[in-house]
Amino acid sequence: MPPKPQHKDIRAYALDILARIENGMAYSNVLLSHAAKDPTIGKAQFPLLERLVKGTLEQRLVIEAALDAHLPKGLSSLPSPVQDILRLGAYQVLFLDNIPKQVSVDVMVEICKKSKLSGFTKLTNAVLRRVAQNQVPKPVAADQKSATDLSTAYSHPLWLTEIYVRKLGIEEAAVLCKANNNPAPLCVRTNVLKISRAELMGKFASEGIETTVTKFSPECLLLTKLPSAKRLHELEAISDGLCIIQDEASALVSLLLNPQPGEFVVDLCSAPGGKTTHIASLMQNQGRVLAVESNESKLALVLDNCERLGVRIVETAHADGRSLGLHHPADRILVDAPCSALGIVGKRADVRWSKEPAQFEPLAVLQAELLHAAANLLRLGGRIVYSTCTITDEENEQIIDRFLETHQDFVLVPASAHLAAELITPRGFLRTWPQRHGMAGGFAAAVERRS
Repeated sequence: MPPKPQHKDIRAYALDILARIENGMAYSNVLLSHAAKDPTIGKAQFPLLERLVKGTLEQRLVIEAALDAHLPKGLSSLPSPVQDILRLGAYQVLFLDNIPKQVSVDVMVEICKKSKLSGFTKLTNAVLRRVAQNQVPKPVAADQKSATDLSTAYSHPLWLTEIYVRKLGIEEAAVLCKANNNPAPLCVRTNVLKISRAELMGKFASEGIETTVTKFSPECLLLTKLPSAKRLHELEAISDGLCIIQDEASALVSLLLNPQPGEFVVDLCSAPGGKTTHIASLMQNQGRVLAVESNESKLALVLDNCERLGVRIVETAHADGRSLGLHHPADRILVDAPCSALGIVGKRADVRWSKEPAQFEPLAVLQAELLHAAANLLRLGGRIVYSTCTITDEENEQIIDRFLETHQDFVLVPASAHLAAELITPRGFLRTWPQRHGMAGGFAAAVERRS
């Protein structure tokens, strides 16, 4: 029998993830997904790791304000690794009531002592002790009267809460901020090529998993209770390809595309393959789907998902969607465009710190170019669906408006023909919100070539 793997120190592991996020090396959800499969992390330890990483990212402004109060030159004056240690330590003493504060302080001091940062051990000890002794008051709903109040109370960058307030008003913006800091629902899409949703519910029940059906998607389930002895990737329903982890908002986009068996469909930005495989499923594995991705390593994810789900009609192309050439025009094209991802702040807490408004304009240029390229690949009578997982008008409505102005042969197809009216804007776009619909924030619009 092989020896059991030695479990890693969970806080040191969390620090490594936070450092990689801070350095722009990876996204929090990707790193945590890899960690969930790491045998050196005990199954009982992973929930704590996930909470440490997500919580430290979510509560960053509150944490940094608490630390700055005890650092004459401010947190930013310290080396980045020391900042990470202090943030993680402060999160624990401020927000983890089930762990004695002194234990959290001692563990972080020990990590500092064992690292190349031993010269900061005394500072780490002193600052974290002071933070533990001077608790930060919890946000009070009645005090949130401005975007600045929301930023401070819910640890969102001010520019983001200003967008929320402009679009939603102060009261609903506060509800959205709160939703972003709550655990996001865990949603899977049934792979109807292999099993029905009702049968999948029964399969999950046999594994000790409680589920409920989603309100808007006819194929998705919310996993409301998981057995503590298993990790997500170990569930038989997932490993056997009976379902795929996919947010309900994402699963609605392919319904709007409405692909039919026997058609030729192009997914212009396909990785990791959730929408690609959904398209193939809606086509009943009949026809042809071309999955295009500019990042070659990400194409492997698409192929892995296809193999696991039993999808046989997907071909892949390593190409920039803006310069793709086709021998035959496509019947339907999905442009699930790269975006600022502001609709998934609740799922990826790092988004709020890694994005900034200066990025919106370059993204909008790329998005418009991809949509224009798709138009050149589509047959007469064909449909394009443009989608994002963000909330900004610059990346959504304005992209469609400019496209229709410059492509007179295209018309908007109201999303109400395919999706629940509750999700549709007055202009006929799909718009989802975490605080309203219990899913990620997103946008989609369908256009068709008519002449």
